[in-house]
Amino acid sequence: MKKINAIIISIFVFSFLFVAAPIARAQTNSDTNTVEPGITSASPFLHFFDIFFEKIQLALTSNSQAKIELKIKIGKERKAEIKVLIEEKGKDDESVKEAEASLEEDLDDTQEEIIDAQADCDKELAEIEADKAEDLAKANGDAEKIQKIEEKYARKLAEEKADCEEELTESQDELDDLEDESDDGDDDSDLEDNDNDDLEDSGDDSDLEDSDNDDLEDSGDDSDLEDSDNGDLEDSDDSGDDDNQNNH
Repeated sequence: MKKINAIIISIFVFSFLFVAAPIARAQTNSDTNTVEPGITSASPFLHFFDIFFEKIQLALTSNSQAKIELKIKIGKERKAEIKVLIEEKGKDDESVKEAEASLEEDLDDTQEEIIDAQADCDKELAEIEADKAEDLAKANGDAEKIQKIEEKYARKLAEEKADCEEELTESQDELDDLEDESDDGDDDSDLEDNDNDDLEDSGDDSDLEDSDNDDLEDSGDDSDLEDSDNGDLEDSDDSGDDDNQNNH
């Protein structure tokens, strides 16, 4: 039993050494918007542990804003991995399509997290308003106390609202950029396909033009042949006239 536990622990330690490093790189380079790819699905075993440790990180992150930031970092890493897969296997490979579908699902989840975080902010602001109303009720109409309460909660509400808006706006912008980058990748693929279609159409047009030119040449040859036949007939008539003249 102890031997089995030791093997399991060794596997986790081994996996952590390979998996934690890419995650740390993604987090370290996020300030410069440069994210290095982690372990791609081309290595299924290590990629499984990569995803596994990311899920542990997310589960241990209780703060909603911190969880959103972590999800965006992971999304950037997934996007970088997809670029590597496309370079190695091509955009039509099944593993690329699966990775893109998984990324799209993760981005949708992150968007839901942002919406939930906005709801939490609204709830906190409502709680502050409730505390303010309670304190005003305790003031018993004292003008001086009421003024102090108003000023206190005005500052508190302004700070809370500013913090929420700043954090959520930044997260939303990062998510939008990541989604736009994914869409641009799809558009580039479609553009490449269209270019290939245009090249094929151009080739067909060229073949058609060559065929038309051949038809024109054949027509020209037929015309030359007809002229030649007419010439022979004229020569024959001239010869007949000469024979008749000699007989006379």
